[in-house]
Amino acid sequence: MTTPVANQSPVQTVHAVVPVDSVATGLLIAAMDACLNCDARAECGKYASTPNTKCPLNTCCSEFGFCGTTSEFCTGKCQSNCVLHPSVPSSHNGGDPFAKVIGYYEGWMSDSKCHPTLPGELPLGILTHLYFAFAYIDPKSYTITTMSSDMSEELFTQVAAVKNLKPSLKIYVSVGGWTFSDNDTVTQPLFGDIAADATKRKTFASNTLKFLNTYGFDGIDIDWEYPGAGDRRGKPRDTDNYVKLLAELRSTFDASGRKLGITFTAPSSYWYLKWFDLPGLLKYADWMNFMTYDLHGEWDRRNAIGSIVQAHTNLTNIKEAADLLWRVGTDPGKVVMGFGFYGRTFTLENSGCTAPGCPFTTGGTSGPCTHTSGYLAYYEIQDLLDKNPHITPVHDKEAAVLHFTYDKDQWISYDDKTTFKQKLDWARSVGLGGSLIWASDQDTYDFAAHAALLGKANVTSAQEKVKARSLSVTQDVLAESVARSLNEGCYRGSECVNLDIAQVTCDRGYTLLGYDKDKCQKSKKNYGQPICCDTDSAPSTCQWRGGGRDCNGQCHSGEIKLFTSSTGGGDYNGFQSESGTKKCKRGTKAFCCEDSTFDNLTLDCYWTGCNGSCKDGEVSVAEAANMNGKCTVFHHTMHYCCKDNPVPLKDCHWVGKGDCGDNTCSSTEVTLATDNQGDSLTGCNWWRKKALCCTPQGTPAASCADVDLCKLTPGYCDTTSLDTNYKKRDLEDYYDDDDHDDIHVLERRAKPLAWKALSVRQWTIFTRALSWPPNGKLFKGNPGKEVLKKAFVIGASSCARAAIDAIDIDKVGKNIKFDTEHVVEKVFMKIIIRSAITKVLPSGSPMKAAAIDGAIFAKYWAQSVSALKRAPSISDGDPLIPNDRMFSALGTVNDRKTFLRTEKKLNIVKGGMFTILTDDTGVFNGMITQPASDDNIDEALENASVTEIFEHVRRAIGVWNYINHPEVLSRINTVRGNIFTEALILAENVPGFENLPEILKEVDADWYRAAALGTRNWVSTQLMLISLQYLGSKAANAQVVHTTVQLLKNQMDDIVVPALKALKN
Repeated sequence: MTTPVANQSPVQTVHAVVPVDSVATGLLIAAMDACLNCDARAECGKYASTPNTKCPLNTCCSEFGFCGTTSEFCTGKCQSNCVLHPSVPSSHNGGDPFAKVIGYYEGWMSDSKCHPTLPGELPLGILTHLYFAFAYIDPKSYTITTMSSDMSEELFTQVAAVKNLKPSLKIYVSVGGWTFSDNDTVTQPLFGDIAADATKRKTFASNTLKFLNTYGFDGIDIDWEYPGAGDRRGKPRDTDNYVKLLAELRSTFDASGRKLGITFTAPSSYWYLKWFDLPGLLKYADWMNFMTYDLHGEWDRRNAIGSIVQAHTNLTNIKEAADLLWRVGTDPGKVVMGFGFYGRTFTLENSGCTAPGCPFTTGGTSGPCTHTSGYLAYYEIQDLLDKNPHITPVHDKEAAVLHFTYDKDQWISYDDKTTFKQKLDWARSVGLGGSLIWASDQDTYDFAAHAALLGKANVTSAQEKVKARSLSVTQDVLAESVARSLNEGCYRGSECVNLDIAQVTCDRGYTLLGYDKDKCQKSKKNYGQPICCDTDSAPSTCQWRGGGRDCNGQCHSGEIKLFTSSTGGGDYNGFQSESGTKKCKRGTKAFCCEDSTFDNLTLDCYWTGCNGSCKDGEVSVAEAANMNGKCTVFHHTMHYCCKDNPVPLKDCHWVGKGDCGDNTCSSTEVTLATDNQGDSLTGCNWWRKKALCCTPQGTPAASCADVDLCKLTPGYCDTTSLDTNYKKRDLEDYYDDDDHDDIHVLERRAKPLAWKALSVRQWTIFTRALSWPPNGKLFKGNPGKEVLKKAFVIGASSCARAAIDAIDIDKVGKNIKFDTEHVVEKVFMKIIIRSAITKVLPSGSPMKAAAIDGAIFAKYWAQSVSALKRAPSISDGDPLIPNDRMFSALGTVNDRKTFLRTEKKLNIVKGGMFTILTDDTGVFNGMITQPASDDNIDEALENASVTEIFEHVRRAIGVWNYINHPEVLSRINTVRGNIFTEALILAENVPGFENLPEILKEVDADWYRAAALGTRNWVSTQLMLISLQYLGSKAANAQVVHTTVQLLKNQMDDIVVPALKALKN
């Protein structure tokens, strides 16, 4: 399967990859007079090492023993399989290329900075199958895992979850891909090694089944690129072993009791396809995915075709490739044809020669999003055409493809509605069994390519996206509604009244839901104590439960107990009762009401199986030992799992012991379930049941679980942003450690980062940060032993909660991204320099200490100072350079004591708030870098995307909760002390730096004050804007918004300067 990374193949043609027979004849004639290449043997036929060897894929064996498919091989004195055009076998499904429509989803697109696409945003309505590409195989355990550590396993869950949107959709995991089998990678030999060993095959098959069951996938797609091929380090044994591998998978799947699918991808190139035993593989696979694209590309310059432009989805070549399948009797109904939602590009050698066959020099220029030479995604092609209406694509009718030139010397081929139809017409004519798309996420956001291919666009992903975004707020509203209905605004009258007279039953604004006959047993049938509830929050249906001599009234699942009575009410005037008004000898009856909002609240909750567990992003709110007798003593415990978005129930507990006479929930709880055993291995006597009682989580705050900070403010997480004036954050220097993932071995003295220019007035001072360990290596090696084994996060999903949780590193959720956090931001060094030269503090106030001439910094800051030889050593960097000494105080690769593992989103916001802006003269103005721009805040307000604003606000508050956390604050004070120590050393040894310690004292204190004040002002402004926007609003989430605003306002007092220790000489 192709990927945005160039899928180079040394030979991409369906013809022979050897010289034609005329050349071979010449060699044999020459051999009569002199022995040339005496050990050479023919590939097939009578001259082969094993005489009469047949060609792979039943291709023609020419007179002189070469395999091929053209007339040079298949006519004349051809030795075997001498069929130039094989007939097409009959198709088992009659030929419907829409019988299966497979959309591949590239996992890396979920967090793409340019064209992000989530699984649920695909046009699921027109797909029958969704393939997740790609999963990898762990080289040690042979388990299925993610492509890289940067890709969260949560993606597997997200992909499987789209079944909630379309239950009939089949989800497959595609294992492998082009880069998986790249030479000189740890994964390259895995398919071959596993397939060659019976034990490894069983292990892999077992692990695959476990993966499919864990995530609820329906099958596996094996994308081995390629078995047997020498240029891909394949081995001849791969052909037979590949069949054995699929046989093992099929055997394991069949024994599981689940109907699980197996497919494999196959190339359209003879060079690679000749190693596939197609009949053997299709004995165990359900179908093959035929990659009928990438037939040509810039790699052609390295093979017999040469450096000429040709379309990568040429129908003529596709037909020739399909002939290879028909030669071995492949059922067309088991062949799924590939359609590429992208184009291959070239740079023309001569801009005047633009027809297919013209020479090219190299692949085309990279696309603005895909960033790959020789490749443009469909959405990039459409954007190019939209911006250049003068371009008229050329329709090559014979090849069934379009091509055009742009930017003078760029050439591209691709498909549209017309050429898709030509290919589909051929697919129907030969009886192909389906269509695959590489890749669905490369389409435009309005799914133009899907509509062009399939002739329809019944896509509802946009609606589903809106639905998902509003779900969190809706859940809060539901929770609040259920909480209100729990005996709030309900009462039972103390006097007997005539239930037929509305004026005497309930107060105005209340609804009669039932009655109690307790005090009215001697009265007429139509008299009773009325049970009334506030009309606005009244439950939908109610009835008395419990009866007989031993009543033991117990509400059913989803019901609320409002009142109890030994008599209850009867079946009068539409009211319901299980036992009429007969008085209990023992126990009481329960007046139970059902509220439809409870069902909606728990819509995403479910009971696991025995010994089950909740998925990532879910929490267990209750447990049961043996619900409905499904479990055993040795295989028990079921969990009731709900999404943490927010958790809809709290304080769940089972009620009932012994004879379980006390098995009813309170009037402020809802009955979630009833069961004889509950969460214990012993049950109630007398066949009674315990009650699982829960309190609806009426958290009246919006949920910020799925808000992406980088999405709200474009460029916010763009690591290319550099700004010496601090109008934006220099992400590379300040907090993003992704650029340092190449530190594989910790050197004795780690290499610093590159020097960067800082302009202050007329001077240019060069600064550089010292390397620090990336998050993935923070705890490794001896220096890693000094790091606190905690991870700092804003743990709750509620927008109103900004508290910090310090979690054990082995208990952190897999879907949270982390950074190695400098507790004192690296930007502080540049702030010191700017204040020292301009004599203006970060807040904009004048500095009392004497300034340092900018020429002094320019001369000494980045240069070796011999006097520093007598100073103590530093962990990393050059100890003779003032810059390195100061930056070493922040922590380095070999000095990690003060580093912390911190949630990436929190780190991003912190980095901005401690970056102070300057005016046009380069002097600090006291303004912080806002967590979100004004324009985007306004847009979010207009679009009612209030949760996106809340996410920034609560994290802004959360930064100060983080800074004031004891573990964080102690490290901040340590780093501040280290910086001051180095300032003292520079003052003693570097000419002109004598006043640096006093400057540092002023700047340090002012910096924290300016950041705190700027944060408070920004938070206050945003909350005011939100309140004004929703003032008098009747929107469904208006009350939720107002409550969230108030809760965040209450936490503004947490935005305070921490208890900083005094800097002393």
